[in-house]
Amino acid sequence: MLYEKDKLEQYFRDEISRVSELEIKDLDEEIEIIRTQTLSEMEANAKHDVDVACEQELRELQSEFAARQSRLHDETDRRLMRKRNELAEMIFSDVIKKIEEFTQSKAYEELLRSRAKELSQYNYPNSCIYIREADKKYANAIKSEFTDSIKIECDDEIRFGGLRLESIESGIVVDETFDSLLNEQKEWFYHNSGLFVK
Repeated sequence: MLYEKDKLEQYFRDEISRVSELEIKDLDEEIEIIRTQTLSEMEANAKHDVDVACEQELRELQSEFAARQSRLHDETDRRLMRKRNELAEMIFSDVIKKIEEFTQSKAYEELLRSRAKELSQYNYPNSCIYIREADKKYANAIKSEFTDSIKIECDDEIRFGGLRLESIESGIVVDETFDSLLNEQKEWFYHNSGLFVK
């Protein structure tokens, strides 16, 4: 009977050992599955975090690049504008010198008389002719071209010469000052010189 008892005891030990090994094997497999899944999730999360960080970095780089490009574009525009203005000033300073020379000539007085004679034909009521201060000496010559009485006044805004007729009653302004002609030519120059800034 003792032998039977030992045998039975051995059988239970073996069975417990076998069942324990099976459970340990099942637990090991379950642990391996959990470990594999956890590693996979960690890798996926890490990849996602890296992708998000890369996208953020890329957006920041693109934003910085766009800002730099904009600053460079603005700087280039300013330089081109400055150069265009320098060229225009150089060209128009020569024109202004020629205008100043012309206003000192007899031909200038003849031009003023001729323009006054042409304007007098329209008979605008209560007209006034505006000239620059330096051209006051031509006031009588201009006035003599009008049959009606006309006022002649100096206008400090006329710097280069010419004349401007205004008839408030008729709502008419005929600007033949060299100042306005020069401004028109500057506008034309800026639009047609090819020195524009996009």
